[in-house]
Amino acid sequence: MSPPFSRWEAISAGLTSRKVHGALESLAKRIDIPFTSMTTPSQIEASTQDPFNEASKYALGWVYFSIVLLVFTFVIRSYHIWGDKIRAALYKEELRTIDKAVESDQEMVTPATANSTSSFFPVHGALPPPPKRDSSIVKIRWLNYTIAFVRWIFYRPLPVMRIWKLEIVPPPLAAIVIVSFALIFVTLYSFLPQPLFYKSIKDGSPPLAIRAGMIAVSLVPWIVALSMKANLISMLTGIGHERLNVLHRWAGYICMFLALVHMIPFYITPVWEDGALELFRQFIKGDFYIYGSGLAALVPLGVLCLHSLPFLRNRMYELFVTMHAPIAMVFVGMMFWHCANFLTSWHYLFTTVAIWLVSYGIRLFYLNWTNPFRLSFLIGEESAVTILPENAVKVTIPTQMRWRPGQYVYLRMPGISVFENHPFTIASLCSDDFPSSYGEEYRDMTLVFRPFSGFTNKVLNTALIKGPYKTYRAFIDGPYGGMRRELAAFDHVVFFAGGSGITAIASQLLDLIRRMRDRKALTRTVRVVWALKRPETMEWFKEELRICREYAPPGTVCCQFYITGSKRYTEQPTPSRPHSGAFHDKINDVFQGVASKRTSAFIREEAAGDEERENELRRENEDTIAALPSAYVPPQRSYGWNFPTSPVAEQENSANSMNFGFPSTPTLLQKNLMRFAFFPTQKRGGWRTEYGRPDIPFMLRQYSKDFGRRTCVFVCGPPTAMASASKDDSNTKPTTTPTPFLSLSPAHLARLQPHTYVYAHLNPSPDSSRPSVRINGRTEFQFRPVTVNTGSLTHANGSAVVRIGDMTAVCAVRGEILSTNDIPAWKVSSGSTEDRNKKGDEGKEAEEEEDDSEIHTFNLLVPNLSLSTGCSPSILPGSAPTSLAQSLSHRLLSLLHSSRLIRASDLRIWSNPNPTQAQSQEQHEDAEMENTSVTSLPETPEVKGFWTLYIDVLIISMAGNPFDAAWAAIIAALRDTRLPKAWWDIENEMVLCSDRVSDSRKLQLRGMPIPSSFAVFEADPVGDWRKVMLPARNGKTKDQGQIKRWILADPDAFEESLCQERFCIMVDKDADKPEGMKILMMEKSGGFYIGKDEMTALAHLATGRWEEWRALLEGLG
Repeated sequence: MSPPFSRWEAISAGLTSRKVHGALESLAKRIDIPFTSMTTPSQIEASTQDPFNEASKYALGWVYFSIVLLVFTFVIRSYHIWGDKIRAALYKEELRTIDKAVESDQEMVTPATANSTSSFFPVHGALPPPPKRDSSIVKIRWLNYTIAFVRWIFYRPLPVMRIWKLEIVPPPLAAIVIVSFALIFVTLYSFLPQPLFYKSIKDGSPPLAIRAGMIAVSLVPWIVALSMKANLISMLTGIGHERLNVLHRWAGYICMFLALVHMIPFYITPVWEDGALELFRQFIKGDFYIYGSGLAALVPLGVLCLHSLPFLRNRMYELFVTMHAPIAMVFVGMMFWHCANFLTSWHYLFTTVAIWLVSYGIRLFYLNWTNPFRLSFLIGEESAVTILPENAVKVTIPTQMRWRPGQYVYLRMPGISVFENHPFTIASLCSDDFPSSYGEEYRDMTLVFRPFSGFTNKVLNTALIKGPYKTYRAFIDGPYGGMRRELAAFDHVVFFAGGSGITAIASQLLDLIRRMRDRKALTRTVRVVWALKRPETMEWFKEELRICREYAPPGTVCCQFYITGSKRYTEQPTPSRPHSGAFHDKINDVFQGVASKRTSAFIREEAAGDEERENELRRENEDTIAALPSAYVPPQRSYGWNFPTSPVAEQENSANSMNFGFPSTPTLLQKNLMRFAFFPTQKRGGWRTEYGRPDIPFMLRQYSKDFGRRTCVFVCGPPTAMASASKDDSNTKPTTTPTPFLSLSPAHLARLQPHTYVYAHLNPSPDSSRPSVRINGRTEFQFRPVTVNTGSLTHANGSAVVRIGDMTAVCAVRGEILSTNDIPAWKVSSGSTEDRNKKGDEGKEAEEEEDDSEIHTFNLLVPNLSLSTGCSPSILPGSAPTSLAQSLSHRLLSLLHSSRLIRASDLRIWSNPNPTQAQSQEQHEDAEMENTSVTSLPETPEVKGFWTLYIDVLIISMAGNPFDAAWAAIIAALRDTRLPKAWWDIENEMVLCSDRVSDSRKLQLRGMPIPSSFAVFEADPVGDWRKVMLPARNGKTKDQGQIKRWILADPDAFEESLCQERFCIMVDKDADKPEGMKILMMEKSGGFYIGKDEMTALAHLATGRWEEWRALLEGLG
């Protein structure tokens, strides 16, 4: 920037003196060109279009833009806060009214669970209305749709971009929209006003540069404010500085962009042209670079933007933390020099300094050693380090600090590393139910983390060297962050944790259960899904899980644990975790004695050697410590130092040990198929453990059936887990009406009265606006979604994984060679083969008419279907093959033969390569290497062997309609199958195969037959559920009562158990006749409802299903 120049009238001597004085006060880039008698009218007109002294308005434009965005965010937060408070107050008031109106001895108990249903029935009158949970504003329909539409857009995550081994995780879509609007605003605000340049640098500095420079200066206070840990923006919006850091980085990038826009025009019209340099030297004396102050400010800004890039920041994080703030201070100092108090530039720079000082002043009260109102002033807190299983580290810090669930602190331990401090999420709950042994004013802050490198690894190594009784001085900075809204304001809460991500959920879960127990939460159900590598990891929060299971309201909390690793508990400590065995539970409670040691030291000092006085002080100290409430009972301490040989054994022998329902040792099949979650074992109260990885999108779709109006999905884990949850959460349709109060949950009703449950969904009451849907959310003729993956198994010639809803089938096709020498009846049937060989060149017609009896005669297709252990509750380990698996295998074999899907010509192995091809490449290569002649091949090729295809189908998850899934998996696997090039070698008298992938060939299948299955649900709302169906003389059915029936397409396992009549149809289409349809199979069993008309309609539905499969399979290639 540079000093202004007035061109409105002639220059007087006094005005010229002031201009010269102003120019000498700055080292700016602008050239002061006074008007003279030689000044043209066009130059004067150009300068009036965008005067320099009015350029401050561009900086104000950005200020107004930021303030509007800040106010909008503050209004949204206020709406959520007061809306939650109003709903909580209404709920408490309604509960208080119901409690007064209902007698406590009229509680109804569910016999199956012996748990109260929380439904009270008065002696006289109807049931009281359910508690009011929402204010009147939620009934505004257009507002609900608008909010749902905005969430549908902004909750969807963007895909991760991969460039070689570099993964680029884009910021949230909301941040991208804000940054995009900001970038568009500053770009248009800089380039739209005219003029952009003057005709000559003599006329003044380029207006484009001045505009961009003022906007860039106005950005600096906001950049600094967004970076501070304790800042006013977080206090107004409730967004923690760790989330605002995204906007901080992008605001810096925008500032860099504006700085370049400010700089480039001065090089497009440099001062050393048109004689402007000589004029500039008349005002500024000194031999230095003209643009020196600008470059001095631009260089530190570029360094700040460059080393804040994610891939550089992650690689050199310690350097980034150390150098970022000092470089930023240098940048602000250079801006003072560069701007030289022109226009309002210094106003923004002084505001930046003020924000810095105020934020650091507020932060003094966040540090435990700088707050004069705490006992830790200048000395910090005392802490203990405990080593948990899987080499995790737990740091326990008794402190007077208070925190909310989900917040985190920065920890510095000078005894381990003086200059390092790292953020850790607080895993413990700050509540009166969990007092510290230090006193009533203290609470135990627990930090649990898994060590990697740097500071966390130093903590682990130091704890191993100094032992469990060593205490460390801890300096805490925080707490920061946390949830913008309380989880107790949501109707349903779902937690997803991956590995050590459970640390962010533990305190939230305990706080939610405490509020639900005290009837201060609107939450009705809580689901916890924790994916961990080994079961030992559960020991980290064993006590918290015990509290969760024992003190949560009955039927409200469901926990699912997914073991993603194949290792199980062993008799000895895990070899890869040697430290865990040595310091297993013996040191978990060592810190409980830290306070006693400090108290004992004070007592001995006060008693001054008087034993009687010391005993009296100890008794007084015991009286002042209150016992813990029933909500928290600490484990019994053990003072011995005998290392256990098997921590698991002690746990199993303990009467109060936690049993999470682990199944027996996993089989080899379970270890090889860890990608899919299966083998569930459920304990009382909805607690269960499974092996594999949770399918987050599928689980959310299942959970959404019970969601009410407000649901919170809390995810803490890998970026892929958060992306999956965000993507599926955006697709979940919000419920605009509150969920009604039920005395029985839907799960209990489905078990006790399954027909009633299904009938209530298919036949809603006339007064209800709810459409007729099945319990799985589908309409009557709607099929389940399908996903297909091919080539998943590398050891097979072809493979496919097909998932139809929850039904999962894996198919592997493996080819083996059957030599004609091993076929006893080959000489008998060779005559017909020779006749077929003679007409091998007759073209396509002969090929279509070829005899496929060889496939059936020589058993060239061998399908086999197996049900994996745990695919359904009825399939137990070690059980014999079920009749269902045997019948399905027989149906698959019969259908493979009757459909003539596979051509016999694809399975034949000839005495030489295909007659239409030249000699084999392998023989040519051998001839060239050995310089020998190749043995001449017989003129007429002969069949010397066949490919035998072993088609193995494994049902991983049984969720209804297994035949459709198994056959679809076979079709996809056969389309993926590639058989190696094989021929009969005369010299070695054996079949040889080429190892070149390019020589392999695919099977030429005849069509793509696809089955579609249906089931008929029958229900009589007056009489019994199932009526006797009798055929009448006129061909129609005669039934007892008015029976209502529904034809259900693609039934699931629950629906199949309630349906007697089944129908399956398989269709295909010719490639040359796309309009035609062929019915290859129709099967019907039980019942008399489906007749000719129904079959015709179902055939058309099957044709539409065939089109879906065709598009899906052809898309795979």
